[in-house]
Amino acid sequence: MSIRIDGTNTTANPGITGSDTDTGLQFGTNEVKVVTDGSDRVTVDSSGNVGIGTTANSDSQLHVKSGANDGDPVLRLEAATNNFLNFRQTGSVYDIRVTAGDPLSFTIGSSEKARVTSDGLTFNGDTAAINALDDYEEGTYVVTLTCGTSGTITLNSGYDTMAYEKIGRMCTVHGRVRISSVSSPTGTLIISLPFARDGMSQDQGRIGGTITVQNLSANMNEYGIHPTGATGAELCRTDSTGPGLTPANNFSGDEFVYMSVTYRTAT
Repeated sequence: MSIRIDGTNTTANPGITGSDTDTGLQFGTNEVKVVTDGSDRVTVDSSGNVGIGTTANSDSQLHVKSGANDGDPVLRLEAATNNFLNFRQTGSVYDIRVTAGDPLSFTIGSSEKARVTSDGLTFNGDTAAINALDDYEEGTYVVTLTCGTSGTITLNSGYDTMAYEKIGRMCTVHGRVRISSVSSPTGTLIISLPFARDGMSQDQGRIGGTITVQNLSANMNEYGIHPTGATGAELCRTDSTGPGLTPANNFSGDEFVYMSVTYRTAT
């Protein structure tokens, strides 16, 4: 293919072209543009700044702009092994994407400070999957009280929620609910939790925290929390030798239950 230097030096007909007269180099005042199919593709300005898909930006040495926010990569870095790092945008969402299974690390000097893997987020060079932070959530949930033997305890619908914060597998629950009515409650009393507890052996997964009950026949500081089952915590009397008493029997329908506990979740 012959090289021609006889264009009109416009986008439609660059100064230097080949046989395709709308593809070539266009020269301006201290700048050069690469043109294909009659459109500017790359611009190099007088400072050596490069614009791809846009004019060169004086605020940066390289400015890459996509023609549409359609999810296609705006910039792709790829190694010889075909592993890649993509920068892309879909609508108003910016996305950094790597090859499936590859980590994305953040390093200062030679010291890794953070790493994102398929397991979550680790810090300071730690790569252990068990140490990865994979969740943060906060919200409220509707509490239920379940009698271990029989009967029911109903909460006031205006005072039946508690708040929680979940970081990784550690969940903290806090708040106060109000009982509105009971129907022959007997046995143990189970307070629901927002997430299932970890089934760790021995005492490792036990719930820690405080609970107080107001307007009950017994003193409000005579109650505590004992873990039980997969999704709840058991209210127990602390003035006994164990949690096997039947606190549900003590409720009459006008009590407040305050709870602040932390526990390890199953996932």
